[in-house]
Amino acid sequence: MSLIERYIVGQDEMKIWGWRRMGTVLFSVMAIGTTRYACAEQTSPYAFATEYVRELYETEKARASAEQEIRESTSPDEQDSSIIHASTLIKLELASQIGMLKDMHLNSPFDTLLPNIIELYQEKIELHQKMIDTAKVFLAGPKPNVNYGDLAAKVPEIRASLDDIDHTLFKVTQMVLLQMMDQRPDFKNHLSHLLVTKAERSKLINDIEIEFGEKLDRKGQNYGVSSAQLIHKTFFKKITNAWTILGSDYLCQSGQPTCSED
Repeated sequence: MSLIERYIVGQDEMKIWGWRRMGTVLFSVMAIGTTRYACAEQTSPYAFATEYVRELYETEKARASAEQEIRESTSPDEQDSSIIHASTLIKLELASQIGMLKDMHLNSPFDTLLPNIIELYQEKIELHQKMIDTAKVFLAGPKPNVNYGDLAAKVPEIRASLDDIDHTLFKVTQMVLLQMMDQRPDFKNHLSHLLVTKAERSKLINDIEIEFGEKLDRKGQNYGVSSAQLIHKTFFKKITNAWTILGSDYLCQSGQPTCSED
């Protein structure tokens, strides 16, 4: 059994996440895979990672723009309009990203990683649609038989669900890094060789630095930026040990907001 297989199926190792969603994602990565991908051409690990980084940036750009637009709203109606506009833009961006990922395919043991990411994106689209629907009700003005208190109470629930998905995607980022490693162990039976050239590594580092800028140096960032920080640190410091990438100690040392002792 390979290192990545032992990690994914090992019960003791699974405790490292201390979190319900990641178990499903990790176990499904080892699944046989659906027949619709059976004849698909393998996407290079670097090409997938590059697209994933692009999506992190586009999502962060949309999130930051939405946050600013809502913050600058001067009335409840203007705020509702901003929520509708911002969530619609995010939905469109996520739909575009799903389209890009559907054209890609990864071989086993990562063959279900892409479908899992797509499913998470689709869940985010549904949640943003709920935000849009709620804002539209308030924007339409008072109507009989509408419990506005219950509607208002659902907004933080939706936001918590979005945070939960982003937390999952942050953990998935580690799998994105692992799929860039040669699954053939070295003489110590470790995964220690990245499947990228020196030029590809340099370009990936440069792209992240250009797109995320000073956010890379800040601690306590949201999960999207934290994912970019994790990828950047892995390649900038030439970290090629799989356990280091997966380990909770590494996450804590890199200043991520998801560190825990459980």
